[in-house]
Amino acid sequence: MAKMLLQEAELDTTDPVEQVIEASWAAGFNGFDDVCLRLLAEFLGLFPIDWGEDKQGKITIQFGTALDAINSNADNVNFWENGYLRDEAARLEPKRWRIHEAEMARQFNQHLS
Repeated sequence: MAKMLLQEAELDTTDPVEQVIEASWAAGFNGFDDVCLRLLAEFLGLFPIDWGEDKQGKITIQFGTALDAINSNADNVNFWENGYLRDEAARLEPKRWRIHEAEMARQFNQHLS
């Protein structure tokens, strides 16, 4: 999907992240909605790590690798509440994902005790 969007869009930039965002806009998506985040993960291997908003309302997003996303805290809802991004990160970092799952199972079992 990402490659098709990038081929169809007339892009004004050579930066890969901006290309994906421009292609998303050209296809009618918001620059940072789920579709765009999925394309960034699929095409570039970049995942949302942190969001910020300045006093003028400008939103900035920090991106990182799949490993960065898996290691991020629960406040990173744009990653943890998006099943596609979690699955993609698990595919790219299967060893770390298995460790994460084991940690979650251990915490859950301790909570039951």
